[in-house]
Amino acid sequence: MNQFVLTDLIPPSTLQKLQDAFSNYSGMAALTTDSNGAAVTEGSNFTKFCMELTRKSPEGCKNCEACDRQGAIITLQTGRPAVYRCHAGLVDYAAPIMVEGEFVGSFIGGQIRVDPVNEAEFVTTAKKYGIDPVKYVNAAKATNQIPEKDIEKAAEFLSEMAGVLSQIAYQRYVALQKSQSTERTVRSQSEFISQLSADLKNNVNELAEYLSHASEVEGSAKEKVDSLLHRAAQLGGMMEDTVDYLNLTEGDFSLSETTYDVAIVVDKFLEEIRPELENAGHAIHLLVSESLPSLMLGDPSNITQILRKLVECSAKREDSETTEINITCSKDSYATLLTIRIADFSVIGPEELDSIRSYLGNTNKSVIENQDFSMLGYATIGHLLSKMAGKIIVNSNDHGTEYILTIPQLAVVGGGL
Repeated sequence: MNQFVLTDLIPPSTLQKLQDAFSNYSGMAALTTDSNGAAVTEGSNFTKFCMELTRKSPEGCKNCEACDRQGAIITLQTGRPAVYRCHAGLVDYAAPIMVEGEFVGSFIGGQIRVDPVNEAEFVTTAKKYGIDPVKYVNAAKATNQIPEKDIEKAAEFLSEMAGVLSQIAYQRYVALQKSQSTERTVRSQSEFISQLSADLKNNVNELAEYLSHASEVEGSAKEKVDSLLHRAAQLGGMMEDTVDYLNLTEGDFSLSETTYDVAIVVDKFLEEIRPELENAGHAIHLLVSESLPSLMLGDPSNITQILRKLVECSAKREDSETTEINITCSKDSYATLLTIRIADFSVIGPEELDSIRSYLGNTNKSVIENQDFSMLGYATIGHLLSKMAGKIIVNSNDHGTEYILTIPQLAVVGGGL
């Protein structure tokens, strides 16, 4: 990670836009710093108390910077948002931006109060910093007083946004690494990163526009913000699909065959993905044929990856509330054909269906130059299946959509069938 800094991974203009929107929405000052605590954006809605008085004092400024570092250290140590009281008596917050387990920056800010101004305390601080006590007390009274529970909620919300940006920053970091090591993918990676930045900017612009009018539509703020954050997370998923696809097409793939129990592998997969789906209001059901061998020889890791991508493709459709997985098998010469059917009740139009089939069947890297990045997950599935000599069929009609994939495996002696 040491070759990239926060602003390599997320453009400062994007950070500034999101920071301004949050500040205007919450009524709190905000700033974004790098891993060393240095600001990478302009402060949003910084108060007169802080900017024109406290930070104009050499000692006061020194203590302000120390508080900024304190917030960064707390988030680094805990990986969680922190709410704390600064040296001048105001309340600040900090939320970490993490990439691959490393702290790359934080959102900090606050400059608000939870209690009425204690004039004696602020007079003491003013004299310590050589500031006019009357001006200092009046400036302190002009800061926003916000209930502590609202500050904690704001810090949690800011942490959610930091988490989304952390995910996107990580995927971009991986892509940048890949493009540096593989000359043939530099141009396509650069184009993708530019496209991702444009999509992220549009997403943030919409969030900013909404937050600027959020007070006019009380009660719906969380629902709208959650929706926009989900869309931002999907952008990170698109980047992940691109990195996976480039790894495959650059030869970064090998079968890892082992003896496994299909039912156990699928149960473990569902155990991992079910909470995420249920939180999004999506149900998933599994049916495993009793005739399935108890042990098979194959690559369960890549089968699980294909399952995850297909289930995620199913779950993200607005008209899909339930996904069904049906696993059967049949004998084919020396091999056992593992058949997995994934179905839902969504309807895919003819044009999109043709596009999906095209990407599932494309096993060369030229597909990335088309820049339909939302489809690269399908291209990765097709590539993985081709490496395992598998096939996939996708059908859709008025009753729903189904993906049927078949993968030749070997039944282990004594394992049945």
